[in-house]
Amino acid sequence: MEYRFFMQKGSSNIYWNLGLCAGIFLFCIMNHLTAQVQSTPEIARLDSTYKSLLKQNNKPKQLEEVALAYKVAVKQAYRRNSPSYANALERVAKTYLILDDYKNAEKYYQKCLKSVRQQQEDVAPIFILEQLANVYQQTQEKERYLEIKTVIDIKLKVLEDRDSSLYYENIYKLGKMYWEREDWAAAENYYVEAKALIDLDTLSDKELKIRMSNEMYYMYRQLGDFSTAELLRRESIIQALKLMNRLRYPELQSLLEQYRELKDYESLELLCLVAKYSVYPYPLDRKHLYLLNELADNYVKLGDYAIARLLYLEAARSYRDVYGEASEDYIRTLDKLAGLHETIGRKYRAKMIYHEALKHAAKLRNSPIYHEMQQKVEAFEKRYNN
Repeated sequence: MEYRFFMQKGSSNIYWNLGLCAGIFLFCIMNHLTAQVQSTPEIARLDSTYKSLLKQNNKPKQLEEVALAYKVAVKQAYRRNSPSYANALERVAKTYLILDDYKNAEKYYQKCLKSVRQQQEDVAPIFILEQLANVYQQTQEKERYLEIKTVIDIKLKVLEDRDSSLYYENIYKLGKMYWEREDWAAAENYYVEAKALIDLDTLSDKELKIRMSNEMYYMYRQLGDFSTAELLRRESIIQALKLMNRLRYPELQSLLEQYRELKDYESLELLCLVAKYSVYPYPLDRKHLYLLNELADNYVKLGDYAIARLLYLEAARSYRDVYGEASEDYIRTLDKLAGLHETIGRKYRAKMIYHEALKHAAKLRNSPIYHEMQQKVEAFEKRYNN
């Protein structure tokens, strides 16, 4: 009967076939979207691992493996000519550059350049071309280096005449690249020009302005120009405070992360306090509790352990009351509190809090936090039992 229905002639067969095609098409779309959604946590995990390894600066093999795994995950989730895939290729190229593997660095920068050109973007190619020029500089291929630099100059000139915002974005990216390499003199040339242009543009990206001021503050500290550094720090914090009420929560986290990385704890303290009392003032709100922890971490860095302890206690009690003793946030806050007590020499109190955290983590045996707390308690016992 099914066979006879399929072989029917006329309009009903056409509609049936159209419906079948539509169904297959929708299935493919849903399958693609499902694969993309499923791969997103893996991409986030690999991204976090890569950044952590980059800071450790002593695990080259793992860095390469994670960079390549990240590229594969992004390729499975997005189109080959998507910005995300181009960024993944750039990350692999940068990794090989860090490892002094110039052959592979060139290979992946060329792949990245090809991907970006398919998107017809103006900002990324100049940045990638500059990095490719750096590869040729390292391999002492003078002709190829000069050829790339000429192309960069032409592209920048075109952008300068056509679109000032794209021009200063490119100049900023080049400055940032040299900033990451700690080539402060080259970074200063680009940053000064980019800042002059962005200050003139009333519609400029305010977050970019804050980020640039922060990076220039750190740069001038490295150059020993502390008066200029302090002026930039004040400018950055004023801009951040003006922007505070318009920031979305992930943007606020990103901004705080930057101040933390630059070890500008005074600015971090001010931003946390403003956010805690005016932007996210509700005591039992998760965002408010995140800021309590952030403030406490900051006071630990500043050596003000008494205030840090009070803030950790406030956060721990709130997490317990709202989310229960088996919540990861509560356990992690106890872990920080225990670490603080150990730092100030209260070993017995630290031991009690570590064991309290482990007791609650045992309710989450399938979670990584249980094994983390086991390792921390064992390490603590080993430190003081020997």
